[in-house]
Amino acid sequence: SPSLSHLVSHLVSQSLSQSLSSKRSYLGQLNDPHRVGLIDDPAMVRWQYARTHNVYPNFRPTAKTSLLGLLMSVVPIVGLTVFFYRDRKKTVAAIESGSADRTFKMYG
Repeated sequence: SPSLSHLVSHLVSQSLSQSLSSKRSYLGQLNDPHRVGLIDDPAMVRWQYARTHNVYPNFRPTAKTSLLGLLMSVVPIVGLTVFFYRDRKKTVAAIESGSADRTFKMYG
């Protein structure tokens, strides 16, 4: 029976030959002057899949992810609401006192 080192050596050489074959095929398609359409790079397809479609099976809710979710969703809404409320309040007070520059007023 073949020893473990021969088996590992065979598997590594097989993997390298598949990798080189895939690379050769991709570069042949990439450099084809009569190419029509897009080329799928298998490595990029796997990377895109892992990055976009495979998120939730690997997601673990932790304190950090919960805090980041809160910071990215609730805080901007509350912050913008407070900002616009204060700005509008200041503008209305300036209009009522007559000190506002209303050069481009749309109404009233």
